Amino acid sequence: LQEVEQIQISALKLASLNREYHRKGRRAIHNIRTFINVDYENIRDARNMLEKFRQELDFAKYELRGAKTPETIQVNNALYADALKNFQKQLCDV
Repeated sequence: LQEVEQIQISALKLASLNREYHRKGRRAIHNIRTFINVDYENIRDARNMLEKFRQELDFAKYELRGAKTPETIQVNNALYADALKNFQKQLCDV
């Protein structure tokens, strides 16, 4: 009779450990899925914005180098400064 009680107690402990194991596994999978579905999307969007601003900066730099007249240089310099400011702001955000 005592052996049966010991077996019953052991079975209850095993069941409790098994439930805890499953709960921890499900929590880990939940965290991974949350990262993939939410955080990674935000990181990807920020990276795409940074790439867009970098391309705008490169284009503004190209236009500034090709400028010949003082008026064109002044306009392109302002565009370059604005593009640089946007790029650096996004770089700090990422």
